[in-house]
Amino acid sequence: MKRKDDVSFDAVTHSYFNTDTGVEYTPVTSWIAKHKREFVADESKTRATQRKLGLTHEEVLSMWEDKKNKAGQRGSYIHNTIEDYLVSGRVDMGYNPLNKDIPFTYLKMLRRKRAKLWIEDMLWYKQRGIAGQSDLVLEYKRHVEITDWKTNEKETEALSKVMWYTENFKELFVDLPQTSLNEYVIQLVLYGIMASYYYGKPCRKHTVVHIFNGYREIHLDKLKMEYYNGRGQKIKTTVVAYVKKKLKPLF
Repeated sequence: MKRKDDVSFDAVTHSYFNTDTGVEYTPVTSWIAKHKREFVADESKTRATQRKLGLTHEEVLSMWEDKKNKAGQRGSYIHNTIEDYLVSGRVDMGYNPLNKDIPFTYLKMLRRKRAKLWIEDMLWYKQRGIAGQSDLVLEYKRHVEITDWKTNEKETEALSKVMWYTENFKELFVDLPQTSLNEYVIQLVLYGIMASYYYGKPCRKHTVVHIFNGYREIHLDKLKMEYYNGRGQKIKTTVVAYVKKKLKPLF
């Protein structure tokens, strides 16, 4: 059963705050961003693209910005259409080329599950002052599950794009391969921690659904990794278990 709502979201400033005390909570995405090295698009970053396409530095930046905006529009449309369908079981199928990307078969399966579907669910952890919105929380009788939609243009971006973190992040997750997918693991584990606090039930499943020319369901709890512990012993575990262990002292 949900706890009493006492956190509000300001869409303009993209901030969360305690309704009673006014204390602001740190968004999960901001918590992760603080641990990533800022990307500076200088000449060294655009040089390869300049040579490949015969463009200037400024033209490459403009092209990247245009691609980013189009990706954002595509992602917003897909997210909104999915939300509408999960709520009502139907959607306005007026012509839009992006409709072919909506995984309706998968969404129908979700609606048949014996779980409550909480869409764009606001979650928070009061004691640690973090908050966020999960794309989908499935609430069962004795547990919850987290599902997040990712709409990267290429699956390789979702699965293997390198993300460079600051030394502090590397120190916390020193053995974690620096991929975009593992950033998603951290994000969904944080959502799972908040959902467990919020619903009073354990989170047993963290799933990313990558949507582009079809869809792929990625069960993060099944991803394996190997690393050496402080005594030089090689340990094999799941990435989710590893991240949970690292976050445990913080929560």
